[in-house]
Amino acid sequence: PFPFFVLHALPDVASPRTKGKSGQELPNARLVSNAIRGAPPDPLRRSPGRHTNLFMAFGQLVDHDIALTPDVRGPNNSLLQCCGDQVSPDCFPVRVSDDDPFFGPLNVKCLNVVRSSGCTDCTGFHERRFVNQQTAYLDASHVYGTSAAALATLRDKSQPEFLLLPNGILPPSLNPTEDGCSDPSSSQFCFRAGDGRVNQQPGIASLHILYARQHNRLAKELGRTHPDWDKETVFQEARRILVAQHQHIIYREFVPEMLGYRRSAALGLDNPWERTQYEPSRDASILVEFTTAAFRFGHGLIEDFTLVDCRGAVTAYPLSDRFFQVQDLYQK
Repeated sequence: PFPFFVLHALPDVASPRTKGKSGQELPNARLVSNAIRGAPPDPLRRSPGRHTNLFMAFGQLVDHDIALTPDVRGPNNSLLQCCGDQVSPDCFPVRVSDDDPFFGPLNVKCLNVVRSSGCTDCTGFHERRFVNQQTAYLDASHVYGTSAAALATLRDKSQPEFLLLPNGILPPSLNPTEDGCSDPSSSQFCFRAGDGRVNQQPGIASLHILYARQHNRLAKELGRTHPDWDKETVFQEARRILVAQHQHIIYREFVPEMLGYRRSAALGLDNPWERTQYEPSRDASILVEFTTAAFRFGHGLIEDFTLVDCRGAVTAYPLSDRFFQVQDLYQK
């Protein structure tokens, strides 16, 4: 489970929070969202042009490597409906006012918000703890999955040192009629990777492809330079190198841009050759405050998504138009 940095003080530790510590009712989440979106621009926000959308997409990739909070599901893994008359205790619907600038004209009165899966008494505490289905380490689990069974579906059975990369892109979805983004009529399918969120938007899908190609490039080079190695050794060594490269990019390039180079140096993250020893007694779990609040800063980095085809033609799209639209990546 995700541990808490600060234990909350609530009268009912298993129920969703509706009141502040002082006992006042918390404001409607949608009203808060609209108020923040309508606020004047922050003068401290990053200057235009300092970062490309790759910074945002890579941050999302890092998040998907270390955290995955599942929602509560109904019978037969069905989605809970939280806006009707019969509401499950695992629902936390958000009411929408008639004058909402976006949902008002659409006559949407409620947002179907389902609570995250959790457990009580699972770690010696009585409050509800939320489940992390991802490995908490920066281990490129978005490439290799979190289980041997998942990894087996991603490896090339004829050449097991390689990951599956038909025509240089990720393998197709195993459920094209149910995944919500495949187009079987044009033979363009959603992708399959170590993390199921690979198809959320073209930027993160592109990075998944890049990582898989890098694994195969490393495996090819290792097989050439170490002809005495068996294919499993080649695969695992390529994996080790890719994970190390992943961590190096995060700590040497991404984190300094995120925190600032002075802060990174103050935290001892500025030595590119430093090695750390694994400490089995250290709890490496991801804090719930980090994954649900602090690391969500990346949502404020979203800008229009720019596609460049093989002829150099540039097309800009709002990112909201490209969710689960990975068909563009089939274009050479």
